[in-house]
Amino acid sequence: MSPTEFVNKLKDKRIEVTTRTLLNYETNGLIPKPERHGEGRGRGKSTDYPDGALYEFMASYQLINGAEHRINQKLVKQFREKALELEQKTDWTPEKLLKEYSENIREVFGSVFWLQYRDLAKEGIPLNSGAGVQYFVKDGKLEKKINLPVQGERVAAGIKW
Repeated sequence: MSPTEFVNKLKDKRIEVTTRTLLNYETNGLIPKPERHGEGRGRGKSTDYPDGALYEFMASYQLINGAEHRINQKLVKQFREKALELEQKTDWTPEKLLKEYSENIREVFGSVFWLQYRDLAKEGIPLNSGAGVQYFVKDGKLEKKINLPVQGERVAAGIKW
């Protein structure tokens, strides 16, 4: 997806940013780097953002600009990196996850928020809907369950040991 297409998709989701902001998020490690390649002599270059970059942008944006958080970009970058690390690991046990959480509580806590926002965005659920995502270990991997709000009830979110 080109930068212009990316910004237009965000606009459809009521997030107004410029291509410069998109480049800043990329430069600051808040989204994956796109592929850039030449189109041939005299034809310029093209930029193609990978699948999932839009949802990663939305998660990072929510932590930086959302009314609940207002976290600086450097910290959001750390949360993103930790979130992707937690998600890619394939030898989790509930005990290992609890140990990771207790040793790195701030980083893991923030990364779970980042994962939650990304996963809600992937499902097309508004990030301010009150929905939550619960993460748990199954077969060595981090799995998730999306919980939609029911009037009068609290939504379960976070890590389930």
